[in-house]
Amino acid sequence: MRVVLLLLFLLIVPLSAFAHKISAFVDFEGDKVTVFSYFNDGAPVKGGKVEVYDKKTGELLLTGKTDENGEFSFKLENPKSIKVVVTGELGHKAVSELNLSSGVETEKVESKTVKEEKAGEFQKVNEELLRKIVREEIEKQVKPIKVELSEIRKELSGTSTKDVFAGFGWILGIFGAVSLVLSRRRDGE
Repeated sequence: MRVVLLLLFLLIVPLSAFAHKISAFVDFEGDKVTVFSYFNDGAPVKGGKVEVYDKKTGELLLTGKTDENGEFSFKLENPKSIKVVVTGELGHKAVSELNLSSGVETEKVESKTVKEEKAGEFQKVNEELLRKIVREEIEKQVKPIKVELSEIRKELSGTSTKDVFAGFGWILGIFGAVSLVLSRRRDGE
């Protein structure tokens, strides 16, 4: 009987720990980084501790707390690869990494001059301004897709009823195997 109780205890403890798993999703737009964090059931991590580290050096860049929606936003002046650690209730953690340096252009941009023959005026076309406008418009168009992707990740990381029934099946199967072994020992004695 002690063996059965020990096995039951060893099976139930990991299941309860998995019920409070935290997931984190990091989004980068322009110079703003937003962290979305949520529990396994989709509930936001409210008041979770957020730590942002430089991925290469391990240096702590900043800390903060998530809001009521499980979000935390900050601006990064010098884009670099970062590691974000979100800590929720009872010490549950989620770690997410993001390479920010690949999305930023560092080359010098020169302005070009276009001559209109009819008007005879010169107009300067600022490529940097044009790139900024295009980037902002693309971000507006992509934002709903990112939100939808985040929602899909929440749904996929949750525990389904299929998982619960599978867990009960494992528990019943182990009980059956233990009962079989114990009954054969008693019959053999």
